[in-house]
Amino acid sequence: MALLICRANRSPGTGSPIARVARGRAPVITVICRCVPLLSHRELLLNLDQKNLAMLAMLDAHLAARDHVTGPAFTMADIPLGVTAYRWFNLEIERPPMPNLEAWYERLCARFPYKATVMLPLS
Repeated sequence: MALLICRANRSPGTGSPIARVARGRAPVITVICRCVPLLSHRELLLNLDQKNLAMLAMLDAHLAARDHVTGPAFTMADIPLGVTAYRWFNLEIERPPMPNLEAWYERLCARFPYKATVMLPLS
C-alpha cells in the first residue's frame, strides 16, 4: 500500500472532498478515486531513516562537549530526545557507532524517573 496524497479539485465554497464526506455531501468513492500514490513504504522508510540518522549524528556531535543536551545538568530538553533515543536504541536495527549519544543514553537509563516513565515495552 502506498502513502496517499489527496489532489481533488475544489468547487468554490464547498471545502475539501474529505470535509464534504464528513458532512455527508459526497460519496466516499469520490475521495478515494482522487488520491494518487506519493511514495512507496520502502522509499518513505529509507528517506526517514536517513533523516533520522542525520539528526542523531548532530546530537552525537553536540553531546561531545556536554553531559546533557543543554549542559552539565539534566533539563527539559533531555526529555523528548530521551524518548526518541529509547525507541531508537530498542529497535532491532543496525546502528552506526555514536559514542556520545550512547553515553548520554546510559546516563538517562540510570535515572529512576526515566526508567519508570520512558523505559516501557515498545508495542
